[in-house]
Amino acid sequence: MADLHNYTPSAFEHPYYIEYDETSAKKSSQKVTTFNLYPPFDYYQNIIGSCNGLICLDGLKDECLIVYVCCICNPITRECVFLPKIENSDYDNHVFLVGFGYICSTNEYKVVRAYRLKEEPKFVQFVVYTLGSGKGWRSVGKKIGIGMKLFTRLRGVFANGSDYWNLGKGKIVAFDLVEEFFVKLPRFSPGSLDFRLGVLEDYLCITHKTGAKSADIWLFKQKNDNSFSWSKEFSLINTSSYNVPLGLTSSGTVLCHDSSTKFLRHDLKSSSSKKLLDFGKQIYQAIPHMNTLVSLKALGEEDTKTMESGENVVQKAEPKMTLHFSKTVRWTHPH
Repeated sequence: MADLHNYTPSAFEHPYYIEYDETSAKKSSQKVTTFNLYPPFDYYQNIIGSCNGLICLDGLKDECLIVYVCCICNPITRECVFLPKIENSDYDNHVFLVGFGYICSTNEYKVVRAYRLKEEPKFVQFVVYTLGSGKGWRSVGKKIGIGMKLFTRLRGVFANGSDYWNLGKGKIVAFDLVEEFFVKLPRFSPGSLDFRLGVLEDYLCITHKTGAKSADIWLFKQKNDNSFSWSKEFSLINTSSYNVPLGLTSSGTVLCHDSSTKFLRHDLKSSSSKKLLDFGKQIYQAIPHMNTLVSLKALGEEDTKTMESGENVVQKAEPKMTLHFSKTVRWTHPH
């Protein structure tokens, strides 16, 4: 959970866009671009996810640090839309779970939130917003007892048509965006419970720390009987156990970011890592992203606005693989 006491109006998470090119066998390159993504969040900004070219962000809007505003944007078309506030007196203002996803079969983009109930604080209610539907936020399913700590707030990861959240102690829960129901996954417990949830090659992914310089990568895959189970795919060895895999390259290497400032390429055959980029400041978030020309207005969002244009290219290269990074920047330390 983020420590909101450390956030001030002069601090924000500034989005960066990294394009990685592996066309040369001897030398790879990358381009870093800053985007003018400045939704009106007074104290906090978080990238919830990226699906089919659209990015979901949310943040805190008022001085009380309780009103979360959600924004959907396409950094290529410069379109953005701010979702309406949820008006329901039964809900606490605190959002426990938040997620974003795309359903290919119906061409629907959905944002999901879980709110704590005021009269029953041990229970949450899921609400869903479907872009362009005109129905606003909808309460779905029954109230659910998740047993989360007070003020916990988790960002979901999207894979296999569902949003997933790591509740800790091996507990993983999911919300199916197609059928709109909540489910608990089998407990993940291969020894240590020190793991992180992510997405790799469209699969739900777990990075499981096994040592100071090693981690196992597990993917949630469908078996022949159509059931899903965890499958250990490979290990990251001789590198920080806090590296987070973001994508696989055509040469069989793994693109990662570490827990500090670096973007890396890890060779599975030689168990060695090469630094591709060092931001020099803490990486707050990193998510895979694919450029598209998806239009929010064409989806039916009538209040779509156009963001200001302008980008700052830090390094030039031909793009091949795209990743979105978010790095903490303060006005007192401009670059």
